[in-house]
Amino acid sequence: MQVDNPPERGNGPRACGIMGARREEAVIVRPCAALLAAVLLAFAGIRPCAADNDAPGRAGPFFLVLKTGERDATQKKAGKVVSELGRLLAPDLGLASLEARVTNKPAQALEVLRQGPVFAIVTPAFLFAHEKEFGLAALRETRRLGLDGEAYSLVVRKGGGPVGEKSRVATTLADEEAYVRKVVLAPRGAGPARAELHPVKNLADAVFDLTEGGGPCSAVLFDRLSRDFFERDPLVWPKLEVVATSASLPPDLVVVPGGRAETAKKLGEAIDGLLRTEEGRKVCKSLQTEGFGAVDARRLDEARRRFSAPEEGGK
Repeated sequence: MQVDNPPERGNGPRACGIMGARREEAVIVRPCAALLAAVLLAFAGIRPCAADNDAPGRAGPFFLVLKTGERDATQKKAGKVVSELGRLLAPDLGLASLEARVTNKPAQALEVLRQGPVFAIVTPAFLFAHEKEFGLAALRETRRLGLDGEAYSLVVRKGGGPVGEKSRVATTLADEEAYVRKVVLAPRGAGPARAELHPVKNLADAVFDLTEGGGPCSAVLFDRLSRDFFERDPLVWPKLEVVATSASLPPDLVVVPGGRAETAKKLGEAIDGLLRTEEGRKVCKSLQTEGFGAVDARRLDEARRRFSAPEEGGK
């Protein structure tokens, strides 16, 4: 995978490509770029070249979807697709319509939450940060491509050694730093928990830099789907080494703001019925999920306990 005279960042196909991989990277990454976009993104049918700095608005009843760090999880790119879920759920909730408000930024999601969504699909980090203020109650877990729970892997270049407090870790989850440090990394040891989190917009560039021994980071943080993708690449994966793996952690969660017991009851029944109809199965497939499942309370409580604990010696 040696590159002769690689182009500068931002040139060539990076300007529009969803993963932003270099042209030379085609030999190891670009042949599967479309697949990686579909696998890493929770939403299908999204145009990768649309502007992604839009802010979700509000016109009528709506629900919030937060997918932190997912490059194309924006209103402009994903709003229409994800709103199909709202269209199916609206009648059971007594609503004429129910639109999605999609964002990849927790701060933006907080602003949308303050506007009063009917429900929300959020990360566990967002839930833990705001559940008391808004009385958020976890109703269901997502089943992203059928996976039960989330898990993260800390990966270095083969022979690169341990990750310590002077290391830089490339991650798309830098906006949820407290969760990454205290829940994902801290149980793996003090070194990883104190490492510097380096925000990246996509993991392909970070992996390329890691395998070539360049770039600012000495490690990359994978979720289950991104690890699975790169494990299948016979040219990339042999150059990498997993140095730490998290416990099974909560996936994204369907939550309902406090004081809406009737809404929660109706929503739970409606969500549970999605896979019983052909249209519901089609919509779930377009969202790359195999429906929703019961919340694993023990797993959620353990993650919450870690999140709420004081950060020992952290940054």
